[in-house]
Amino acid sequence: MRIVTFDAGGEGNTVLWGVDETGSDIALLVNTIGAYTGTRLINEGFQAQGVVAFKVEASGPWTMEVAPVANARRWDGADILAGETDDVVIVAEGLAPGLNPVTFVHDGDGNFTVWSYGGDIPGLVVNAIGPYNGETLLAAGTILIDVQASGPWSMRQP
Repeated sequence: MRIVTFDAGGEGNTVLWGVDETGSDIALLVNTIGAYTGTRLINEGFQAQGVVAFKVEASGPWTMEVAPVANARRWDGADILAGETDDVVIVAEGLAPGLNPVTFVHDGDGNFTVWSYGGDIPGLVVNAIGPYNGETLLAAGTILIDVQASGPWSMRQP
């Protein structure tokens, strides 16, 4: 697994596609109007298998860095972790056996999704549009969280 950190300026449409070896767009990683800064998970999930290159559409200057998932931010569960946009977070091993309650807050006006990986039941943890404040459970063994947010967000253990 890898992460891509993408930063694009401009006022037009900003799109980042993951492309497979045939040149086909297979993973829509970013699709927004205006500037964008964030980190996305690649080569995980049903849509992103086989990403070997990227296609960028941006009306301003842009930069991109691809790195191993080990370079993602880390969360030990003891403190509040906050972000402003899309991010990938490594969860400390052994938060607690069994299901782990986590509170998520989102102050954006668009989509807010949280995916968990590595747990007994990986999958969609939060799927909301607009502001969100709620407690959910992370499966035991969750090692990675993929946040897609349209504004400021935070996560903490209650």
